[in-house]
Amino acid sequence: VECLRIKEHQPQQAKEAITMVLNERIQRPVSAEEVLILYGSSMQWLDIVFRQAIIKSLHEDFRQSGYAKQPIVIAPAGAFKCGGYFPHANGGKLHYIPTQLSNNYKLTADLLEKEIQEIESDGLKKVVCFILETPSALGQNFTQEELSQIANVLVQYPYILWVQDGYNLGTEHDGILNPSLADCPEIAMQGCTISSFRRDWGGAASYANVSAFHTFNLELLREISKQCSETYFYTHLPFSDLQSVATNVIAENMISSGFLGENQIYFKQQLTEYVRCVEDT
Repeated sequence: VECLRIKEHQPQQAKEAITMVLNERIQRPVSAEEVLILYGSSMQWLDIVFRQAIIKSLHEDFRQSGYAKQPIVIAPAGAFKCGGYFPHANGGKLHYIPTQLSNNYKLTADLLEKEIQEIESDGLKKVVCFILETPSALGQNFTQEELSQIANVLVQYPYILWVQDGYNLGTEHDGILNPSLADCPEIAMQGCTISSFRRDWGGAASYANVSAFHTFNLELLREISKQCSETYFYTHLPFSDLQSVATNVIAENMISSGFLGENQIYFKQQLTEYVRCVEDT
């Protein structure tokens, strides 16, 4: 009953559960203090992160030169998670990087650098954010060498915030284990990872609508946390206090069980049961 009375915007048990998953996916140790939880789709994190990158860029450019360059968010062609309208809604513009059949339509470091240079050759435009979905829209994983080459490009542009939508980090396709940009030490502090953890949490992600944000950059973490709220326009329903309590308890059970034998039906039943218990209490 004491657990059922917990009402936190950032439930500690859920953060610890997410941290366990991230530590299986990212080589550098992750702590719960570097994790934020949002009640809703991981696409909401894109809206929040894009807004942070765009507002920061507009402010800095205006302060330095008296006018602001148009902020550009870039992503490989076929990256459906960008949604298209998120950057526009926040005052920026989305630009897709064309990919090539010769490389199975996978983004390469050369294509990334070429696109950044072409965009910024227009003195009125500036790339402020880069998103990489893993696996790609065609289900391809990037090798560690491919990600390292991409990191070598991004490190030349420290003002570009990278975002990896890593909903399948740590999975293997065609013999390639899907790595993380956070494992590239030269840019580890330059970006963040977002995930709805559908692979790990099943129904807890889809039914309870929980998604997570992680970064090693504590300054970025603070700025992003200022923009978090319990209800965003992409959420189909507000996440009630009742659901917050239930999710927290489910996460606590997940930690104690070690994620063994859990599936979508289990999470849906558990959330429904805890909501009933709280209502009765």
